Amino acid sequence: MPKCVKKNNHQVTRALLEYWQTTRKNSSVIWSFDVTKQEKKFFQGSKASFAIVEYLYVPLQEDGSRNDDLENEFAGDEGSLGHLLKAANGRSTRKPSYRTLKKGIRSCVSLGFRSSYYAYRAMSLLAQHGVDSGNLHRMAIETMRKTLQAKYEQFANWRFVI
Repeated sequence: MPKCVKKNNHQVTRALLEYWQTTRKNSSVIWSFDVTKQEKKFFQGSKASFAIVEYLYVPLQEDGSRNDDLENEFAGDEGSLGHLLKAANGRSTRKPSYRTLKKGIRSCVSLGFRSSYYAYRAMSLLAQHGVDSGNLHRMAIETMRKTLQAKYEQFANWRFVI
């Protein structure tokens, strides 16, 4: 049986979106600001799709399958970031483990380098250097993965206390 691949990839982690959530007219909504139209918008909490891009971190492979390893890595780190945010806001009494702290920091680092803009810009630059269109998305995600790995290594020995 083929594995289930994540179609909707969040550019902004749910752990952060949760803190933009409020109640309006007795229902949960998430606030956003449309930079183009210069206006506030509200989305139903469960239907907020403004921070989602289909298959952004799940490129097609040469055999036609999709590889969601990077999306799964992000999801694991984002879960840890969610635990850190709850602890920081007093919504959890459980002290985060070192592993949770490390993965939460990784999530923060990755949020600075993971966006549709970054992915599409990488694809544009790769196309300018002769990469064929069938490999652009896969190579852009691999470039993003290498960039993130370098950034993670820069933070690996950073001493931090929360």
